Amino acid sequence: MARTKKIYATIFSALFLCLISYSLLNDLFNFYTAPKASFTENRFMAKKPTMELTNMDAFPMAYSNFFNDDFPFRSNLLAFNSGAIVYSFFQRSPYPALVHLGKDGWMYFAIERKFYDGSFTLTADQISQIVQELHKRAVYYTSKGIKFYLIIPLMKNEIYPEYLPPDYFRSPTGTNTDSIIAAIKKDTLIGFIDLKEPLLNAKKFGRLYYKTDNHWNFLGGFYGYTEIMNRMKKDFPSLKPLTFDDLWLVPMEIYGKNLANIMGISKFIKEEDHYVKFKKPRAKEGILAGYIPRPDFGYPNEYEIVKVVPDTTLPKIVVIRDSFLYGIMPYLNESFSRAVYIYDTGVYAIHEEVIEKEKPDIVLDVIFEIHLHEIIGVKSK
Repeated sequence: MARTKKIYATIFSALFLCLISYSLLNDLFNFYTAPKASFTENRFMAKKPTMELTNMDAFPMAYSNFFNDDFPFRSNLLAFNSGAIVYSFFQRSPYPALVHLGKDGWMYFAIERKFYDGSFTLTADQISQIVQELHKRAVYYTSKGIKFYLIIPLMKNEIYPEYLPPDYFRSPTGTNTDSIIAAIKKDTLIGFIDLKEPLLNAKKFGRLYYKTDNHWNFLGGFYGYTEIMNRMKKDFPSLKPLTFDDLWLVPMEIYGKNLANIMGISKFIKEEDHYVKFKKPRAKEGILAGYIPRPDFGYPNEYEIVKVVPDTTLPKIVVIRDSFLYGIMPYLNESFSRAVYIYDTGVYAIHEEVIEKEKPDIVLDVIFEIHLHEIIGVKSK
């Protein structure tokens, strides 16, 4: 009995020694490399400080911060706590300030709530300025012989309110987007394409938004694309909008998307998606012009995308866009002789250098509704 206790004591002592030594050994030999940034915490991890004799007072705290961030398997342990314990066992959001949990596994971006319930309100003057700014774009494009269209993808709160958390309520006086759209519709120069009713009507054919993401999926994107193309075809009869007969939307299962990832639980959740496959694909990669993004742009590799179709009867398009483009992009690729996509979330500028070089027939602005106020420099708090 005493021998058994001694063996156990030796084993546990050895394990404890390994545990407390691992961090030191890892610091010396780099067995494990911690992520440089934490998406869930929205920050970069602390860097290993250099010991300087002239600044020794600051070193202990700086190293402590580095050690806490660089602790082996820190991100894995946080993910396990978030996914297996907080989300799965307690059925709560691990980061309620970032993501709200709705019914039946639906997740909603917390930042979007204020646009839905009216907590963030624009003045009548600001709404007028937004419409005037869009009108300036329309005037410029029209002067170049270009047709201008605008779509405003909506929060999934608007399309799937039935899955919202019980304490969510839509603004009784209407949202900022309601007011902006009402004003835009009075401007005949802006080719506004309203997607809300088409998407609401399409809900009976399948789920149009991701449960674990704030974007529409490829099915929702296709119904949005159909409405866009039907409107454009009135001005450009040569357009040949795709139909369901031209493609397969193959169901597939994936890990949780951006909202699940924000909470660090994407590996604990499965999500429905579709793989888009065209029966007769024609779009190819085009040659990039090398347009330069603004200095603060965070996705330089995605700033410019070019697709071409060998059919000169089709018009050319430039799309000034945000991340909602991805749900409709595969279909747009197949529908124009040349499609140039410029990623410009928060600004959605005219980009005269692009227009002068590309000489498109069409410019389409894709502006997610929570970014509308940003085109006049207004920041939401």
